[in-house]
Amino acid sequence: MPMLKLHDKWAAPETGLRTHWFDRWGRALDDALCVLPESETCSHDLFRLLVNTPSPAQKRVALVTDGDDPVAVIALRRRNLHWDLITEGVVPAALPPCLPGREIEALSALGLFVWVNEWETPVPASKRVHFLQYEEVYRVSTRIDFDAFWRERHHARDLRKARNRCARLGEVSLEVDEPGAAAWTIDRWEETWADHSWAETVAAPDIRVAANYLTSRGTYHAFRLLIDGRPVAGVNTFVRGTTLVIANSGRTRQFDKAGTGVRRDELFYRWCAQSQYERVDLGGGFAYKARWAETDGWRARFSVAPRHLVVARQGLVVARRMKALVSSKSRPVEHREEFESGCCT
Repeated sequence: MPMLKLHDKWAAPETGLRTHWFDRWGRALDDALCVLPESETCSHDLFRLLVNTPSPAQKRVALVTDGDDPVAVIALRRRNLHWDLITEGVVPAALPPCLPGREIEALSALGLFVWVNEWETPVPASKRVHFLQYEEVYRVSTRIDFDAFWRERHHARDLRKARNRCARLGEVSLEVDEPGAAAWTIDRWEETWADHSWAETVAAPDIRVAANYLTSRGTYHAFRLLIDGRPVAGVNTFVRGTTLVIANSGRTRQFDKAGTGVRRDELFYRWCAQSQYERVDLGGGFAYKARWAETDGWRARFSVAPRHLVVARQGLVVARRMKALVSSKSRPVEHREEFESGCCT
């Protein structure tokens, strides 16, 4: 299988590891996967499938070796000014196939600016690690008294309002794992975030492929709120042992004032309380999650990159912000509010 010769002979100076870039999947990568451990949340089959899925974003795959021995197979997806792991936003906490304890070393060998999210263990010290942040994770047991929990968080009034408003629209029900439900929710999620500067929706084709793959193996559940049999809001979840991990959610905007998202979430948690799953993992990052769960542990996010790329990227970020600021001030006043608020909902 042809390799991209530009990088074939490059070795990372700090580690001596070599990085071999491939323009498509082939036997050399399959052979490497045979000796590398699978991620808990992403099998080698799914990893290979994600690499081969067509995408609006550029993808790259590398074999990192120590001499002739495979250390890691790392697949990346381009987003804005950096690279993401191909599993980012697709499956939870999935690192590339890699020899245990050598992940940072292997990522450093790429010589690129790579963001890593949902790292669940202490981050090893390395001069290639930048912008390290630890964020709290929200989780909730499904064996608690949810009504008492929501009252304690002053959330009961919002739930009651959403319950009453949705009831006035028609017959309300929760649908679970019906054909097409996961794709419907992913479509609504993509519509909501398509124009946001974070550009997370470049992962949408991979998210759809992973949803289909995991659903066929019973490790993915799709929930939709129906009003008179018509879907108005949905949430998709991964199965991780006895935990349901929130994947993505979406809703139609037609009934926003009725609180369909809140009603969906209430019925989802009540379903969980009667299920075999013992807790729900909402992830981190947004304070609204405290209405539904408690802080329970942490995850890290950081970049791995050579210093010169960090400096260059920061310069580009500042330039883009200045350009956006100038552009916003040149707009008519009545069109500026949404731009400055950063609101995409």
